[in-house]
Amino acid sequence: MEAFRAFVDMVRDIPSVEQVRAKFAGTYLHIVTYASGSTKEERRQIYRAELALADRYPDLHFEFDLIDRRGYPVIDKEETGKWIERIRSLPNTADAIQ
Repeated sequence: MEAFRAFVDMVRDIPSVEQVRAKFAGTYLHIVTYASGSTKEERRQIYRAELALADRYPDLHFEFDLIDRRGYPVIDKEETGKWIERIRSLPNTADAIQ
């Protein structure tokens, strides 16, 4: 949980980041960052945070994913066994919905 919180703190101020989810998958901590409409620089910031986390917690094994929904609506479903930090809600775009 400490590593999850540290990662959330690193990406919290990136404007396109909406939420971070994490779950232990075997021996790995799988962290998924959800964004919408991220720029190249914002994605670089997320990747740098991933590297910094791996350096900060060398005894943990990580798997990282970045999902950018690019304005498409989110399909919410009940999540169990995961840590979820909702940072902000970004709007869906009209182009994505059509």
